[in-house]
Amino acid sequence: MSPERIIAKLLALGADLSTRSAVRAALSLISEDEEELTDQIYVELKNKAYKDDFAKIPPEKRAVFIPPVPQEYKILSCRIWQVWF
Repeated sequence: MSPERIIAKLLALGADLSTRSAVRAALSLISEDEEELTDQIYVELKNKAYKDDFAKIPPEKRAVFIPPVPQEYKILSCRIWQVWF
């Protein structure tokens, strides 16, 4: 099931989705794999919630924060970078 459909299902049930732990608890209620989906759904919700606010910020004033890559993924990311660019 897609994250959008899961979110719609949770909202139809009246689930609290305001925090990451609330999303995890709600996913467990509908027998979804909360370990795998919690972060994906939480980020999706926050992106949708702040989409209009983010759009108001001029591109030259935006910042993107990228987390550090663990050592074991650096080789893979270099290969992907070479394929894409």
